[in-house]
Amino acid sequence: SQLFADNLNFPNGILTWRDGVLVTAAPQLLFLRDTDGDGSADEREVLFEGFNEGNQQLRMNGLRWGIDNWVYCANGGHHAAHGLGVHVRSTRNGRTYELGSRDFRFDPDTGELQVESGPSQFGRTRDEWGHWFGTQNASPLWHYVLPDRYLARNPYVPTVSPIHHVVPTGSPPVQPASPLEKRYHSYEQSGRYTSACGSTIYGDNLLFPLIRSATSNSSQPQPAHAFTCEPFHNLVQHNWVVDDGVSYSAKRPDNEGSIDFFASRDRWCRPVMVRTGPDGGLWVADMYRYMIEHPDWLPAEGRAELLPHYRLGDDRGRIYRILPSAEPHRPVAKLAGASTPELIGTLASSNVWLRDKAHQMLLWQKSPQTVELLERAYHANKSPLARVHIINLLDGLSALRDPILLSALQNTHPRVRENAIRLAERSSNAAVIAAACQLSGDTDPKVCLQLALSAGQWTDPVAGEALVELARRFPDEPTMVSAIMSSSLAHDKLFAKGIFGSQGTHAQAAFREPLLRQSIGRADRKTIATVFDSAFSLSESAQATAVYELLQTLDGIGADFNELIQGDSGEALGETAARMELLWSSSAERAANLDADIALRIVAAKLLLHSPTQRSTAITA
Repeated sequence: SQLFADNLNFPNGILTWRDGVLVTAAPQLLFLRDTDGDGSADEREVLFEGFNEGNQQLRMNGLRWGIDNWVYCANGGHHAAHGLGVHVRSTRNGRTYELGSRDFRFDPDTGELQVESGPSQFGRTRDEWGHWFGTQNASPLWHYVLPDRYLARNPYVPTVSPIHHVVPTGSPPVQPASPLEKRYHSYEQSGRYTSACGSTIYGDNLLFPLIRSATSNSSQPQPAHAFTCEPFHNLVQHNWVVDDGVSYSAKRPDNEGSIDFFASRDRWCRPVMVRTGPDGGLWVADMYRYMIEHPDWLPAEGRAELLPHYRLGDDRGRIYRILPSAEPHRPVAKLAGASTPELIGTLASSNVWLRDKAHQMLLWQKSPQTVELLERAYHANKSPLARVHIINLLDGLSALRDPILLSALQNTHPRVRENAIRLAERSSNAAVIAAACQLSGDTDPKVCLQLALSAGQWTDPVAGEALVELARRFPDEPTMVSAIMSSSLAHDKLFAKGIFGSQGTHAQAAFREPLLRQSIGRADRKTIATVFDSAFSLSESAQATAVYELLQTLDGIGADFNELIQGDSGEALGETAARMELLWSSSAERAANLDADIALRIVAAKLLLHSPTQRSTAITA
């Protein structure tokens, strides 16, 4: 081995880029190059600066290539408030970005940076289709279901959590081969996840027969295999990941018995990162240390006892390659010097590392010949994975033409359709937008979720109509409701009319509260009236409950119904006010009626607490 670069500030992430490497070394993100061919970096460029330093376990890290032509990075925080107030500056474009605790993606060439949902603590990984996953000590694997860039469009409506725990959170159990290590706190977590990190979604068909067909022409998504490191317990756990609505669920394979997939009896073995290697093997980075826990997290007696051992093993470390014992090792394709047709052919490889690297190299070419060959390959190659790479590459080259985009929107594989919807966001072609919006009836929930997120990027009314259709189909899916509301500002009038234009749909109950919040924030009294009127149209018992919930929503955002009425110079709320007076009057009678149903009396009394004239009736009732 040869030392490529030294005197870096705790480097903890690396990605090859063009003729050099990107390195995370907070407070900087660097680009290092060897320009004279001696094997050592002689050029060091700071791309970004200002990242949070703090504890070494809580720094930005990861550096993973995204299929959408961005480089992604984990923020490193262990909770959402970590790093609040952090701003980073791009030296390439001179801009300063408010990062806070969120993960981010960036373009190393232009210096553009965008915040993402987060933070993941150590490692941010994606599957082969572009879905992202994160980890945190007690949470082995979650799926980023709702990207921050979409949610930020609607500041008026709170959302559900942007993540879904694929593997249950709260320190789920592990199966170590080593004896349990002495603990100084959190004794109940012995034998459970406490240091989850470095996860990956395996990206090849070499190790597991169950996914041999994953790169075939099958129109159905195949199960995936996730691996998460647990260095405190000297192991890597394997979970089988399957589609589950808008997200995923996972289970540990039954055939792995009482010990996890990779489990060492050596107490110094500290696996901290797993990756799919270019040979199809699973590569495991073993930090190899006497202790893995940072002294900051130890009580005083633990710090004192372990003080002599803090650095034991800092001169060690190793990488394992896990390969099938019954098959010959696969030769690694050499991409350096490969021709454009050879690189395009690699996009159909079963190996995610090779596909990603070929993708990058083709993106850097930026030549008309590359575009022409990619377009031919899209039609000639039936592999869904190859087609997903090709349409994203063409988009990165600003050369994704409408015929191919339309074809991708109609592809038989749902992950191709899902990617095509996202790529159609920048299109102004009515035919493309219409084709995307026709997928509001798609049978795949992830396709529908992407459409719910993307519809807010178009102003065409057909996108608003698609949102209404999705709202009617998925009123009981909170993630979908949040996605729809993130797009609703672009179609607010059409969307409200579509939801409340028919009597008694299930979607009305799901969208009353978020649409009221949004219309209050925008001072849209007409929609406020529409929302309340939809509640007034319900049966007598349901009406009282629905109106009370709306009044409670107003209270929660510091608004008052009576003040809205008084400030309604345009009289948009006139009829609503009259119907409210009638409801308060009938509620006063019901609350005072000792023979009425007790549940109805309680709701009536609650309603009267919002009445400017009949609060006393509620109290005496």
